[in-house]
Parts: sequence; C-alpha cells; structure tokens
Amino acid sequence: MKRMVGILLVGLVLLLLGKVLFGRMDTWHSADAGPSILESTDGGATWQEDNADLGHHTGNVLTVDPAGTRYAGTWYGGIWRQAPSGPVTPTHAVHLPVVHRAFSGAPPLRLGDVNDFLYQLQNISLTAIGETAYDLVIMDYSADGTEAGEFSFAEINALKHSPGGEKIVLAYMSIGEAEDYRFYWQPWWQPGDPPWLDEENPDWPGNYKVHYWDPGWQTIVFSYTDRLLAAGFDGAYLDIIDAYEYYSDTRPTAAQEMADFVAAIRVYARARDPDFYIVPQNAPELGTRIPSYLSFVDGIGQEDLYYGYLDDDVMTPPTVTAELEGYLDLFKNAGKAVLTTDYATTPAHIDDAYAKSQAKGYVPFVTVRDLDRLIINPGHEPDSWQLNGRGSRFEGSTRCSWSFSWPAAWPRRPFPPDRAGWPA
Repeated sequence: MKRMVGILLVGLVLLLLGKVLFGRMDTWHSADAGPSILESTDGGATWQEDNADLGHHTGNVLTVDPAGTRYAGTWYGGIWRQAPSGPVTPTHAVHLPVVHRAFSGAPPLRLGDVNDFLYQLQNISLTAIGETAYDLVIMDYSADGTEAGEFSFAEINALKHSPGGEKIVLAYMSIGEAEDYRFYWQPWWQPGDPPWLDEENPDWPGNYKVHYWDPGWQTIVFSYTDRLLAAGFDGAYLDIIDAYEYYSDTRPTAAQEMADFVAAIRVYARARDPDFYIVPQNAPELGTRIPSYLSFVDGIGQEDLYYGYLDDDVMTPPTVTAELEGYLDLFKNAGKAVLTTDYATTPAHIDDAYAKSQAKGYVPFVTVRDLDRLIINPGHEPDSWQLNGRGSRFEGSTRCSWSFSWPAAWPRRPFPPDRAGWPA
C-alpha cells in the first residue's frame, strides 16, 4: 500500500513538473504520429505523406513556413503553435521525423543508408573521427599500419557507436600488392622469394606486386581478414583490384581469378560474420567482364572519377569519366553503394565533384592523395539536411546531428528549438 501511494505521489510530481516545463505546448499533432515525412500546403488543415524512404521513429519534429519563420516544433510529445511574433498561418510546411543519434529506437545503419563517408588511412584519431557525423569510415585497421598499432575491438566498437552518430567502419586491405610494413612481412623476403612475390611498385616504395591467385598469398589475406573480424570491423575495403591488368597480357585468366579471389574473401569472412561487407576499390569494369562479380560485393569505391586521373586537382577527361560512370551504374542499378573519392583542393573543383557524383546517385568524398587528413569539406558537411527544389521535402540522412542546411534565403535556426521568448 505504501509503495502504491509512493508511486502515485511520484506520478503527481512528474505531472506537475511536466505542466511547468511543457506548459507552452499543445497536444500531440496527428501529423507527428507516424514515421513518415508529412507535407501540408493548406496551412496545416490537411497533411499528405511526402516520404523519401526516410521513415524512422519520431523523436523531434520541426515545422517551418516558406519565409523561414519558425512557427511550430515538437519536442517529444508536444507542439508549439506560436512563432516568436505570435500566431501565424503557414502556407507550406513539413513535419520531419528526426531521430537523435543516441535514440535507442533507431534501426541499425546499413550500407544502403550511407550518404557521406570519410576515407583516411594515416594520422588517425578515433576520438576526432568519432565526433564527426560521417555515416561510413574507411580506415586502416592499425594506427600506423603495423601489428603493434592494431586497433582493439573496444576501440572500433566505440567508433561504431561514437558521439557523432552510428557509423559503419570498413578496414582498408590491399589484396593485389604486399606491403612491407604489415604483420605478415618477413625481413628476408624479396621478389621471387616467396614465389608469389613479384616486383616492387615504383610509384609506391615498399609495395610489391603479388600473384594474387597463389594459395600462399591468399592464405595471408585470409589471416588478415581474421584480424579485421577480431577487431570488429563491419567490412573490408579491398584495394589493388586492378592488379589483374598487370598480368592480363600473359595470363588470360587474370580477371576471372581476381573476381574469384574477391568472392573467396567474402565467403571466408561471412562464415564468421554473415553481415560482413565487401567493398572493392576501382576496376569497376569487372562488373561487365565477370557478371557474377556484382553478386560478390556490397558496393564499390572509385577513385579519380571527376578529379585526379591525370593529376591531383585536375579534371578527369570527360571520356574517362563517362566510361567509368557506365561501369559504376551497373553496380548502382544492382542496388550496390557507389563511393567516389576524388583528389582536389580547389573549392570549385570540390563542389563540382560532389555535385556530379550526387547527380549520378553516388556517394562522394573529396580529399588529398595521401589520405592523411580528417577532411570535412565546407558546404558538404556530413549529415546536413536540405529541402528539395519545391521546398517541401527534406533530403538527406535518416539521422540528424542537430545541424540543418536551408536554402540561401532562409535564416539558420537552431534545433531543437529554443523556447526562450515564445509567447505563452
């Protein structure tokens, strides 16, 4: 009985406290009840679903009119009906379901949800990366590339669930060249010893061509994959896929053997983690040459699509871009994520690369060739939200970092909305 009375008293206190804190709120609006984006063009009299597949549990909702005047915003169950200057009659509005990054009801982030990514292999600070809102991080599995610098499961898990938001974390792994600073390298190795080790890459000292079809090398790559799995990475970002071109003149089976190797890595990894992603970098033409290749991968990365093919910060020849886009579209149309990495530093070139990649339905990132910086390109910050051309729908990530981008004519507003100065 005493316990029941105590519970009732606590409930009464909470009710009174809620009345004080949320007295400026009206009741929950019917437009907020579902997980869709809802649009009104008649001042809120009626609402229609205008959903770009961004449905999530409703946590916070912001409503604005065309002039950018804030007239209503929900905060977990209530709605403000008045703007700072008093009641308004909006002509166009949206109710946007937004999930706080710490909201436990949010579904797991999947590769298909990604709309921005970071690619950084050197000078890695997990804390700094974790504070960004990037959906996807491509990084080395080690702080310095060596066995001694390997990140732990706890460190990678913390990055995946970091303050900036949930992240998919892929580990870079070269499968077409051996690197002399990796855990597997032996000091006595030289081209021809072991038999699968070939000549050094003149453009990247310390990197050596390999006979990637050789069981000896593949065993090493499988052991590398074991380390990625043990550290908790979500997948592998496979590099030097285009090594097959180096051997194609003398080895007719080179392309098929590379595709088979990628498939074997996928099978090996998924025996332990059924959700492990395989994302190769470059050589998208394999999707045409080996049609089954598309079923072996979850996405593809492409460098130099718009800038960097001839030199950094130089536009890639349009004929090259068009050819690569043709191959990449095969992956996109098959439902695979297409990640583009361009190398540019001129702001206009960066903007151009983002615009062209996004227009094709790809996910862009522009950085420097050494991949040694945590770059957030101005105007292309991760997880910003933007209205579409009609001003009726928010486009962007399914999560929100409390940062919104409006059309240039709209004033910027903080979110969640600040009730200070709002009329009672």
